[in-house]
Amino acid sequence: MHMEVIPNCGPLPTSRYLLASGGDISELAHDAREVLTEILLLMDKYNLYGKIAIPKTHDSRLEVPEMYRLCARLKGVFVNIALTEPFGLTILEATACGCPVVATNHGGPAEILPRCQNGFLVDPEDTHAIQKALRNILFNPDQWKQFSHNGVSLVREVYGWTPHVDQYMSVVHANREASKGYGIKNIHKIPTVQHRLKVAEHMLVSDIDGTLIHEKGHYDGLDELRQILDARGNHYIFGLATGRSLELTRSILQEFHIPSPDFVICSVGSYIYYGLEESLIDKGWEQFIAYQWSRDRISLLAQTAPGLVPQEDDKQNAFKISFYVNPEIFEMHLLEEALKPVRRRINVVYSRNAYVDILPRRCSKGRAVRYLSQKWAIPLKNTIVCGDTGNDLDMFCGSARGVIVNNYSPDLEILKGTKNNFFAPGISARGILQGLDHFQFLQQVHPSANP
Repeated sequence: MHMEVIPNCGPLPTSRYLLASGGDISELAHDAREVLTEILLLMDKYNLYGKIAIPKTHDSRLEVPEMYRLCARLKGVFVNIALTEPFGLTILEATACGCPVVATNHGGPAEILPRCQNGFLVDPEDTHAIQKALRNILFNPDQWKQFSHNGVSLVREVYGWTPHVDQYMSVVHANREASKGYGIKNIHKIPTVQHRLKVAEHMLVSDIDGTLIHEKGHYDGLDELRQILDARGNHYIFGLATGRSLELTRSILQEFHIPSPDFVICSVGSYIYYGLEESLIDKGWEQFIAYQWSRDRISLLAQTAPGLVPQEDDKQNAFKISFYVNPEIFEMHLLEEALKPVRRRINVVYSRNAYVDILPRRCSKGRAVRYLSQKWAIPLKNTIVCGDTGNDLDMFCGSARGVIVNNYSPDLEILKGTKNNFFAPGISARGILQGLDHFQFLQQVHPSANP
């Protein structure tokens, strides 16, 4: 790397993690040792003795601020040329002391410098750009003065404690307004559900088809499970997570006389409703998953992959693009290639070798469960999730306890041996009951209940 030395810059502080040890360089962590060794070798190669200060130890409370002030008094520049900088606290510190800044354009500095108008952003791998930025400040007294003055005044205005708290609270209030307090407009219309959501400390969430209800007429354990759900009181929340729409969910629950759930995660996680009859939608979840979602573009890209046939209109919605799969010609890697331009914005769910659902990146059954856990302050360790197919997979990948019923699809084989997941010997409702017994769920939420 070519380095051009600009005279009369004054002693420059180096990175804190290099200075803090005060010990032998050979005892530093590998990355720190490599960086410091390279600095020393470059200092020797370009004869920079007397021009670079590398204190062996420093007092972060007193000495570091003085280094920044010394740099400012000598009309120097604070330089942060990292390949990436997560935020840039040292940049704020130097700016507050009056130092203009030359910083990497990757990460936090790209936000800080435009707001504080205190220096130049550069490509950290472009030596000539770094040299030019330094010359423009060091050999232009008016530029140096303007950057120094801007930084001192604006860093307090933008990043001081008071504006930070004000901005934080404005975000909190905006989110509360968007979600209407607890996030549900008119939730008072379902007082039983509202109260249970506020007081319950445990949660049971189940898929419907194949899990709660077996599609081939195996109903062993269903009567017993109905009775348990009916008697739950305020001891725990009962929810459903399904690929079905709300209308189809209502239909099957009525057909099999399933007790009304407190919430329903519909359409593979794309909507959350509270209650069954009132069906109050969680607008906060809708806004959360809408981030960077471009349905029309994503749908067009997906249809360029062979072997996909769009499902009927009533199985589509604003946040779910659904296809039937022709297994003879469909290949997942071809779909992934087709969706490459938007891969960071989507979540693809392939289940039963027959269906593909494309959802917003933030959208899935598992993410919806975690969202509800946080929203209603129900620890995931107190949550049991039950499922049988690939679109249930991410429900089993968090801290919740998972029950995989015995009629599960091959998609879930990868979960065998994983922590917190129980493969029940029984199918559907019987498997759920066995899972509740395995995790002693009913004893925890209601000691007098018998599974």
